[in-house]
Amino acid sequence: MAVLIITACLCLRRRRRRLRRARSERQMCTFQGGRMVPKMLSLTEIKSATNGFNQDKIIGKGASAVVYEGAIPSCGAVAIKRFNHENKLDSSVSLIPFNTEFATMVGCLRHKNLVQLQGWCCERDELVLVYEYMAKGSLDKILHDRSNWTKLLTWERRLNIILGVASALIYLHEECESQIIHRDVKTCNILLDAEFNAKLGDFGLAEVYRHSFRTRYATVPAGTMGYLAPEYAFSGVPTVKTDVYSFGVVVLEVSSGRRPVDEERVVITDYMWDLWQKKMITEAADPNLRGRFNSTEMERTLVVGLSCAHPNCEKRPTMREAARMLRGECPMPVLPPRKPTVRIQSVLPEGCEEIMSYGGNADDTPWSTPRTHFSKN
Repeated sequence: MAVLIITACLCLRRRRRRLRRARSERQMCTFQGGRMVPKMLSLTEIKSATNGFNQDKIIGKGASAVVYEGAIPSCGAVAIKRFNHENKLDSSVSLIPFNTEFATMVGCLRHKNLVQLQGWCCERDELVLVYEYMAKGSLDKILHDRSNWTKLLTWERRLNIILGVASALIYLHEECESQIIHRDVKTCNILLDAEFNAKLGDFGLAEVYRHSFRTRYATVPAGTMGYLAPEYAFSGVPTVKTDVYSFGVVVLEVSSGRRPVDEERVVITDYMWDLWQKKMITEAADPNLRGRFNSTEMERTLVVGLSCAHPNCEKRPTMREAARMLRGECPMPVLPPRKPTVRIQSVLPEGCEEIMSYGGNADDTPWSTPRTHFSKN
């Protein structure tokens, strides 16, 4: 009898250890030096989660990566971002965006409105980042979906999404240990959880600056047409105000349901400035809302969106100021009666003019990043 009791106690103790270990492994990150650090995962775990990178598991494709949905015992449901493994001749094609995104996410990013990195894998020829799974997918997909999904985006949810993205950008610009410029703020990169809370993702183009050293250098502009600030498109120098401009376009897009550049090549900012000039700004409200919104909130949101997307970067508010205006904590910005004209001197490196004068479809521009979604839904 004593032997049986001892054996039972040992088994119970082992079981408790296994449960504690499992709970520990399910945690997204571990603490090291006061920071949250994502877990290193094996390629075996990654392949198991994606059924060997099965095509049926793909939920998004981009220029530098393919996103799969899957489940890893230590993380739960995840979105697995596999960087381009097809170009074996030039590994830097996938190494650069992988390194940029990984370094940015590991640096200091821990915020409720940022998609959280749960793990990574760098084994053989594979470069993989593992993110939390966002049940509702991208804002772009739901906002412009012709099915019943759009009806779920009530005005209250849209305003909460806008404020969530603003909170994320305030964190990146002002509260992070290193200032981070996202450079690709758009509805495709805004993911929604099961409760429609917004989280900003895709840091493949991010620029990181130490607060003590913030020198900017001109580069070929990166981002997506329609969201690019005019001075950035010509100078190639990213600043926090270029993110503010992109955020302004997102605000206008979410409020109106219009794309940044529609099928008739109408730019959303021009459309909004035209309505502002006619004193009809609230007419821009998304028809899918069917008038179910607070007209004062709608007007304030659209005016703040236009202010953030002001052609003159010096006239744009900071993200913190924009968030306060959106919440009605300070007066609305004073806009000119019509869209102002701003002259910008190009300082792009030699040879970039040909890229900038590209006349193709807005979604096919050389510097446009692709749309990716973390969910099929």
